[in-house]
Amino acid sequence: MLFWNNHELIKISLPPFLSDTLQGKGVFETILVSENKTFLLWNDHINRLKKGIHFLGKQISIDFQKLHKSLINYFHTENYTGLFRLNLFYISESEGILIRIFPFQWPIKSARLYMNNKYFRGNSPHYQYKTLSRMEYVYFQQLAQENNCDDYLMTDSHQQVLETCLANIFFVRKDGVFETPVADNKPLLDGILRSYLINNQKSLGIKCIEKKITNNTIQDYSQAFITNGLRLVQPVSIIGKCCYTKDDIGWKLRDIIYSKLIDTESIL
Repeated sequence: MLFWNNHELIKISLPPFLSDTLQGKGVFETILVSENKTFLLWNDHINRLKKGIHFLGKQISIDFQKLHKSLINYFHTENYTGLFRLNLFYISESEGILIRIFPFQWPIKSARLYMNNKYFRGNSPHYQYKTLSRMEYVYFQQLAQENNCDDYLMTDSHQQVLETCLANIFFVRKDGVFETPVADNKPLLDGILRSYLINNQKSLGIKCIEKKITNNTIQDYSQAFITNGLRLVQPVSIIGKCCYTKDDIGWKLRDIIYSKLIDTESIL
């Protein structure tokens, strides 16, 4: 392969799967590593990674249990302290998993979400997986930042709320019930934390309902928050022109979930 550095052509040697990487032919997972070096919701993330690999039409024989043990040993050997973001990548023509590790800090402010009626998301099945085709997310994330916001709230052609570039979204009714957009057959990711909330309502002391939510009804809720496998839960203060003055439910829920996950995952 050749590389142009704006002065001359240079021959470079790169992995054979780089071509697939450049074309977005791959899937990935982002996992939160706790202070006690616990990989939160590891099994759920690996199961979704496997489904993504199958979606690409690939079959691989990777011992994820052995990978898990090796990563635990690595974190202890390297004396990592604090929270970390662990990224696992599968590239279409590779025979293994690429791994990246970054320090992570909890968000300390509620998220501001940008939205408009100019763009909407089409109905493609690839949105149900975490693929390396990220240009759409990069564009809308940039659009949000240009409008002094943190993320962009996606809608479909019927103005139904889907998700943000980085997370699923929940709305809190005045009676305390959580509502989140329906995921079945929709162009959105059924996130790990989204599923965790829905499947563990009783133990978390909450009630979640999946329903159709439009951009015209978001002002009917008292609070909102976004969820993903890294930040867990982050309250939302603004969506477009709609403001939410309270954020206590989201912050409290994050602390509860984090504590429960550490206890649960440490037993495994």
